[in-house]
Parts: sequence; structure tokens; C-alpha cells
Amino acid sequence: MDASIYFIIFFLPASPLREAEKSLMHYNKKEEVYMPVIKLLKERMTMGLHFILGRAGSGKTTRCCRDIVQFRQNHPDQTLFFIVPDQSTYTAERTLAETFPGRGFADIFVVGFSRLAYRIFRELHTDLGDALSPLGQQLILRRLLSSGADSFQVLATAARQTHFSASAAAFFHEMESYDISEKKLSEAALSENDTALGAKLHDLSLLYSAYRNYLKAHFAYQGSLYEVLTREIPHSQKIRQSCIWVDGFNGMTPQELTLLSALIQTARDVTVTLPMGRPEEAALSGSLFERPYHMWEELTHRFGSSSAEILDHSYRFLQPVLKSLEKDYFALPARPCTVPPDGLTLQPASDRTAEADAAARQILAFVRDNGFRWRDILVLLRKPDNYADLLERTFKRYEIPCFIDSRRSMWNHPLVVLLDSLIRFLAAGPRGWSRHTLFRLLKTGLLPEFTDDEIDRLENYVLRFHIRHYQWNIPWHFHIPSDLDADTNEPTPEETRENQFMEELRLRLTNLLDPLMKSWEAARTGREKCTVLYEWMTERKIPDRLAEWEKEESRPADRGTQSQVWKKVLALLDELVHVSGDDTLSPEDFLSMAEDGLSSLTFSLIPPTLDHVTVTSIDRGYALEGRAVFILGANEGEFPFRIEEQGLLTDQEREHLNRKNFLLGPDLLFRTYQEQFYIYLALTRAREYLTVSYAETDTDGSDLEPSFILARLQSLHYGYTAVRASAPGPDTEDPSFIARPSQALALLPAMLRRPPVSSLWQSLFLWAENQPEWKEKIRRILGSLTWENRADRLPPDIARALFMPSGKFRGSVTQLEQYRSCPYSYFLKYGMHLQERNDGRMNSADYGSYLHAGLHLFGELFQKQKKQWRDASEEDISRLSGSISETLAPKVKNGALLSDAAGRYIRHSLDRTFRSALERICTWSRQSGFQTEALEKSFAVDLPGGDGNCFTLVGKIDRIDRQGNALAIYDYKTGRPTLSLNEICSGQRLQLVTYLIALLAMEEKREGRSVSIPAALLYLYISDEAHRLPAPLAPGEIPPKDQPSSGYFLRDTALLNKLDSEAGTENSFIHIRFGKDGAPMNSSPVLSPEEMKALLCAVSDLLGRLYRSAASGRIPITPILYKKAAPCRYCPYRSICRFDPRLPENTYEIIPARKDSDIKADLAACAQKQQKGDNIHD
Repeated sequence: MDASIYFIIFFLPASPLREAEKSLMHYNKKEEVYMPVIKLLKERMTMGLHFILGRAGSGKTTRCCRDIVQFRQNHPDQTLFFIVPDQSTYTAERTLAETFPGRGFADIFVVGFSRLAYRIFRELHTDLGDALSPLGQQLILRRLLSSGADSFQVLATAARQTHFSASAAAFFHEMESYDISEKKLSEAALSENDTALGAKLHDLSLLYSAYRNYLKAHFAYQGSLYEVLTREIPHSQKIRQSCIWVDGFNGMTPQELTLLSALIQTARDVTVTLPMGRPEEAALSGSLFERPYHMWEELTHRFGSSSAEILDHSYRFLQPVLKSLEKDYFALPARPCTVPPDGLTLQPASDRTAEADAAARQILAFVRDNGFRWRDILVLLRKPDNYADLLERTFKRYEIPCFIDSRRSMWNHPLVVLLDSLIRFLAAGPRGWSRHTLFRLLKTGLLPEFTDDEIDRLENYVLRFHIRHYQWNIPWHFHIPSDLDADTNEPTPEETRENQFMEELRLRLTNLLDPLMKSWEAARTGREKCTVLYEWMTERKIPDRLAEWEKEESRPADRGTQSQVWKKVLALLDELVHVSGDDTLSPEDFLSMAEDGLSSLTFSLIPPTLDHVTVTSIDRGYALEGRAVFILGANEGEFPFRIEEQGLLTDQEREHLNRKNFLLGPDLLFRTYQEQFYIYLALTRAREYLTVSYAETDTDGSDLEPSFILARLQSLHYGYTAVRASAPGPDTEDPSFIARPSQALALLPAMLRRPPVSSLWQSLFLWAENQPEWKEKIRRILGSLTWENRADRLPPDIARALFMPSGKFRGSVTQLEQYRSCPYSYFLKYGMHLQERNDGRMNSADYGSYLHAGLHLFGELFQKQKKQWRDASEEDISRLSGSISETLAPKVKNGALLSDAAGRYIRHSLDRTFRSALERICTWSRQSGFQTEALEKSFAVDLPGGDGNCFTLVGKIDRIDRQGNALAIYDYKTGRPTLSLNEICSGQRLQLVTYLIALLAMEEKREGRSVSIPAALLYLYISDEAHRLPAPLAPGEIPPKDQPSSGYFLRDTALLNKLDSEAGTENSFIHIRFGKDGAPMNSSPVLSPEEMKALLCAVSDLLGRLYRSAASGRIPITPILYKKAAPCRYCPYRSICRFDPRLPENTYEIIPARKDSDIKADLAACAQKQQKGDNIHD
């Protein structure tokens, strides 16, 4: 026979026999030639295909293992392959080993398709340089998407998204799996014309054409690893001489079926197991066995007759209810259970935590009381994300060894973070020197050039001075001015030392990254860029650092992860070189490709022990089984999984294309059937015990509904419903909560805190008290029962060291106001000097400083010219405010107001507010007879502290006006706080009165007596007020008038009119109303001279009391509560003090709301009791 005929026999692609016959007839018309070939081909195609069919639990895997053992004993030199799904190789290998008499084997390959490819390629020395991995395909698509996004009609926006290439790769893989060609996709797009589907298919066709053209231009072979494997299988001598068992698949894609067909054609004998009964019954059973039946039908159609063995007997299920569940529950129609329900438990739980806890306690009971091994237990999840972390924590608490079989991303691994940050830094060029990129790079711990402390200090410095990308290559000599309007801009000695240290760190970092940047800029191709990155990482000895980390790993599950990350990163760089080669790559394209690649890296997890509980998803663990199986999360929408649209095409679009014979993957109906089959597989994994549990509430407190499966199981009398699982309480008598000593003792404080306590917890406490190894630990644990959230009084020496480091108290009135507001926050701020991190962002304090400094500079300029505010014209205000803004703006947060558009907008708003404030102040000055005497007046005044001690208050007064001997004191406010006598006398707002006390004291010291009288104590608002209006203003309607000030005045009509000639009118800047007699009304904020003097004495006494209390070390956690408002709302120390009003020891100091009239009456009474004299401190 012609050798070419033999080639056709052995290398003809898998196809039905009639197609093969047509091909041979076309090759050679002579019947005497092709008929023997057909006969030989039929023998070849049918001699080695066998089916083992059986429903769940019928022993298909056991049968395969026994056949392999027997075959090995009879043919010790024969090559054997046991092919299972990739995720099941570990379990299959262990099961096969346990089947052998010696519990071990050699020269039998337990592989998935990916490992099979590796062995065949290694045998044949296949050159895979032109074969593309899924990651390589994704990288190519990312490059094409980045360069061609503008040519798309509907996918232009999506094409720029980071992970869109993965969706496109999945779609093209689906096309290849279902034999959709480039031409067929283009024809489908044209047939849809200008519809939305047509535009989408047009974009996909453009992308696919570009993808195929790229492959043609860059690679000799255009295909995936599966396609290369299919081509190479007929050449493999190992496969030719082997017998193969294929187990654990419930269906295959067309591409996988083609691969299996190549194995069937080449190997001596192939046995395939399928999870279904007799084919004629599976065909009638509707949706449940559709996928395995379709696989059987396709293989028998391709290869004609084959042998099949039906396993009818159920071996797995040791409980009658589980056998009935598999046989009767999934029948059509379903049949009710007629056997005892023992072995099937339906477990409700209050929430997911209680659900996981109940499962852990039951697992421990199985192992402790029933003689189970950990490996006999399987936990199945349909949505692993909801339970994986929770189960890991719960099992750790109960000391249950477990292996969570899930794909864990490498995205947060330090090496991946470092490489991603490095590429971002390089791709951005000069703008790569951004804080986020640099410190993400530095904090990986992989750069030995910097210690953690140096990185933290450098980051705080960069944040504080708002250092931008262009400032990294110039020397650092930054300075924060104590006052924006100060003349000097020189750093302090402390700032100089810090600048020198930070300059050293800056040079160290630029010396590290600048050479890399130069090498990167010189690199043009993908190969050169990857080489630059690899050489830089090896020069930094990053592999050695990872090796050190690996030696320090304490968790068995994490061992080997460091080397795995390094290998996968190198593989990614190789793949980038493979797909880009010597093509010129822009930094942006390289970044997008690298980001997609890095985000797709995952850990290949290996079980750390042989004996552990396996936690896996149903779609990955459907081939596993266990003596006891727990199905968690049996809630509506989770089990079965709610079918949602996925991929680039909607289900309606897929159905529309399917009707046009454009078959593209599973549609919605098929996925629904597949989900039903997953239910079947999950409910038939248990040999002895099956628990199906659900939670009533989610982690966020939202309600959850149980799955319809539970209602159906209950209605058909399958299993029994257990008691609802919930967190234990003091009255709990369930002994299962005492499972492990550490776990149980951790519950004791919460149980004993709320009597009455059940005998269970009392017994646990007595047991721990009598155990030497637990006695000390239980005392530490129960220490929380007697703990109180209190702050003890500081010892005198510590109080002095913290609050009076120079031996005498010297501080501001703001400090004493803080102490009055909350003594403990005063201790943290002024004693411990704890501060919020200065992140360089502008805040309300910066805005206030800007406006204060502007007003000071404006007033100072006029004072130098012997002018008053009233002398400023509109032109002066416009010109000088602009000039002052130019002076101040660069000083705010190291030029933050000039750095970007947001900063410039803030500056514009501040300048507008500044001009508005100037206009108001100048207008008021024109209405006033008072003259501005001082701006930013500094003071330091000694006040009596009792016991012969005194304390010093220092500060600055924003503005002092004078008319004769009458003083008006102003404090600029960017907010709009109101001043009340109640707030003054309760110690909340002491500034203005303290300023007055300081001025009178300094005048008395200077002149021998004080002759000035306080005319006004005012908050002067320098920002516009925001009004809440019930509706928009009508055209021409005047908005409400701002209240320009708040404060108190001396009851003197002449002085009030001097202060504001428009007093009492709508144009007045002071909130005063006059009665018919011309005197201020009682409702106005005015005080008589006696009341004013009494107020000064009261405040002076209050300041002394606050000083003495602070100096004595009293720092109780007792914030004040005034008009339902507490300082805790905006306090930065809440996480430290842990003030909780629900605790009996944590109470507010409630300040009652009192009317001004009541306080004036008290002041008048105090004034009558005072002795006559000029000394206000008497």
C-alpha cells in the first residue's frame, strides 16, 4: 500500500468515517485501493475506544484505577496515562496510589491536558517558540487594542480598559473552540448591516483580522498550545504505545474533543468515563445529563461503533438517604424520599459567620467522635469569594488544617507591585516621579538601599511639602513659614538638619533610578525594555531577597510562593519578548501589555499536607468526593448560581446568531442546564454525611433567601432541618462551642459579661482555673471584664514634664479651651504631641492663614502710610489685593495654590473672598470713628494660678481699634462661630476676653494702671455666608444680608454710634437694636461696665482653674456636650481614646444651655459683691 495512504490513516484529522471515506475516494478513485484502507481505518478508529458510563457514585474512578492496576500487573512495560481535569490531578494521583497494593506506582502518568502537552513536547523536542500561550494571546491583543482603539465603532471605550484584552482573548478562544473562522465572523458582521450587533461584530472582526495578521507577520505557526498538541500527538511514540484512561470530565469543548480524538486515533487503547447512565436514558433525561451525553454522542459519531460498559450499581453512598437523593430526587418527575433522613442535614444559620462556625464545629465532631480523617471531609462553595477568607479564619480558630483550592492573584505580591510601579515610573518619563508611584515602589521591601524608617520619613517630608515630580532633580531647601506674612523665609536650625537628611535620601533615590531611566529611554524594542528590567532587578539582588523571605515563611501553604512569583514574572518577560520581539514599542503600549500580564498572574497552590479539609468551588471540585461533604451558601442566586450575561455578546445576541447557524459557545439555556448538572454533582459527592447550609443575613446585614433547592428537599422529605445556627450567648448549653481550649476561652469574656450565665460557661471557667497551663491565660483574657475606659491622673512629675517642660506653664488660650473641651484630647495633643499626618493638602486652616495674612499685610501697608482702612479706594483694594496674593500664594503649602488647576481655582476663590472682606472692612471703617491701633499684636501675660504660682498665656490679637480710651478687639474668623455669654463662662470661647485681660494687664504694667475701657469684643467674619433658601430667588429679589460680626459691646450709646454710625439700621455692621429711648435694647449683646468687669474676673478665675486642673495631671476622658454637639465628631484622636457613651464610665460633661439674660443677672450679682477698686484681678 502507498506510504501516503498510511499517512492518511494515521494523520487524517478526526472526522466521521463517511468524511474520511470521501477524502480517500477523492485521493484514489480505484475501489481496490481505497476499500482496504477504509477497512483498516475503521479497525484503527474503533479498536481502542471504550466507554465506562455510570451515574454519580457508581464507581467509575475506582474502576479506572483497578483497571490500571490490573493492566500494569499484566503489562509491566506498557506506558499508561490517566488523564483527568487539571485541578484534579493531585487527588487522582493519590487515589490511584492507594489502589496499588504497595500504595505507590511508577511510570504511570496522571496528567491534565496541560501537563500532557508538556510531556509530549518534551519527548518530541517540539519548538514552541511560535506557539502562543493564553497569556501571549492576551498581550498581543492588548497591544492591538491600544494602537487601534480609535478605529472601533462601539468598543473604543472598552478597548482602553485594563482587562478588556482578557475578554477579547476569551471570545477568540471561544471562536477557535467552536471552529469560527475569520471569514465567518466577517460575514456575520456584514449580514447584520448597521445594527448594534453588526457594529459590535464589525469591531470584533477588525480586531480578529488584526490579530491573525499579527500572527502571520511575527510567527511561523498561528495557533494555541492545544492546536500544537493536537498536531504533535500522532508523532508521539509514547502515545502510540500507551493505553489511556480519561476520567472526571462531564463535557468538553469542540477543541478539547478534537484533542481527545487525536489521542483515540493514536493510542492503542482509550477508555473514557462519563457521568451518565444508559445513553438512551440520558437522551430522555432532559437537561441534567445533556453535556456528558453530547460528548458521548459526538465521540461515537466521529468513531463509529465502540464498546461501552454501564455501571448500574451505586457504591459510593453508605446512607440510604444519599442513595435515594441521587436516584429519586433527580428523576423526572422527582420522587419523594421513603427512607430515614439520617445523613442529610439542612442547616439554617443567622449569618455567614455562624454558618462557617457551625460547619467547623461539625467537622471537629466528625474527626473527634466518628474517627474521620481531615481528608475525608470536603467543603463545596458555589461563590468562593463569599466564604474563602471567612473559612480560613474560622478553621484557624478551630485548629482545622485546610486547603482552600482557589486561584489567588499575585497582584499584591511585593515583586509584582515593584515591577508594575517601576514600569509606570519609566513609562511616565519625567512625570514618573510622582509620590504614589515612587513610594509604592519603595514600600515593597525589595530595595535594600532604604530602611523602613527612612522611607516613612521621606514620604512624610514629600507629603508635607507637597513635592511634585519636577522637584526631585533640584536640591531641597524647604521651609514652612511660621507666619505667611513674615519677612523672613529662612529655614530654622531643625528644618536645616531635616533638609540635609532628606537631601541625602533624594540623592540616593535619584542615583538609583536615573541610570535606569537612561537605559530605558535608550531601549526601543520590547526585547530591550525587558532586558533593562531584568538586569536592574538582578543587580538589586531581588531573587536573593525573595529566597530569604522564602526561608522565613512560617505558614506551610505559603512555602514556595516566592520562587513561584519570580518564575512567573520571568515567564511574563519572556512572553513579552516573544510577542513583541524586535518591534519598536512605545512606553504606553509596553505599560498596557505589562499591566494586563501582571494582573493575570496567579499562584499555583499545592496542598501543604496530605491530611487536610479541602475547600473548593463546585465547578472545580465536581470530581472529588468525601465521607462528609458541606455545601455552604445555599442561598437564592448563589446555589444554583444566578445565570448572568457574560462575555462580549449578550445572550439575546448569541441566540440571534445561533438561529443563523453561527454557533458560538454555550447560550443562556445551556448554562442553565449546566448549573443544574452542578447541583447534581454537588449533592452526590458525599458518601456518609451531607450538610447543605444557608445564611439568613449577609455580612452587610441585608436579608438573604434560602435556595429553592432547600424548599424542594424539604417538601420531598429529604434530610432533616437542624436547629438554626447562631452565635453563642450566655445561656447557651450546646457543648460543641467548647471545641478547642483557645477558641472556647476567647468566648468567655462576652459570655460572662451578661449574666445569668449557663453552667456550660461556668464549668469552662472552673476548668481553666484548675489547669496550670491555662490559669494565667484565662486571667489575662478575663481582664477585659474589669477593664474600664478611663484615664488615670498623671503623676505630678510626669504632668510637669509634659505640660511645663521649662518649669512653668507657657501656652495659648487655645490650649486651655482644648482642655475645657476634652482634657484627654489636650493631653494627646499638647502633652504627647500627637498630630495628624500632614499630607500636604490644603485645609480650612490654610485658607484662614492665607486670609489672615492678607488682611494683616493690607492693614500694615496702610499703617506705614499713616492711613486707615477707610482711606482705601476701590482701585487700592483691587491693586493691593492682587499684589498681596502674588506674595502669599507661593508660600501656602510650598506653592500648592500654583501647582495645578485645582489649586489655581482655590486661589481664585480665596482672592475673591479676600477682596470681599477688604471691601466690608473698609466700608465699616468709613462708618466708624475708631482708629486701627495695632495688627497682629503679640502678648505674653502672667496670670495667677493659685498657691503663689502663675502661668503665662501668649498669643496674637488680630486687630485692635481705639477711640480715646475705648478699645475694640477683633478676631478674624473664616467660619461663622457665634459668641454667647454661656460659651464664654463655660470655657468654650475664652479668646476675646483673654485678649482684653492681656491688654489691660500690659497697660497696667506699662502705665501703672489701666485706663482703657472695653468697647467691643468681636468675631469679624471674613468669608461670605452660605444661606439655605427654601426656593431660588426670584428675579430682582435681594438675597439675605450677611451677619458680618458677632460679639459683645459696652452698654454705651455714644460709643456704639462711634463704633458704627449706622448702628441700629440695616446698614450696620454690629448687631445692635435701640429702643425708643435711644438706649440699646435688652436683647442686644451689650454689657454694663460692671457686668463687663465681672466677666473679666470670671474668665480670669476660670483660666486659673483650668491651668491648675491640667497642671495637676487630671486628664479624664470627659468631653463636653453642649446643645447636643460634642467635640468628638471632628476629633482626630477618637481611635485612641475610644470614648463610648454606652459604657457606664464614659459620660459627657453636659453644659446646660443658658440664656444671656440669666448670665447677665449672675454677672450683675457678682459685680455687687466685688469690692470697689480699679484692680480687675481682685
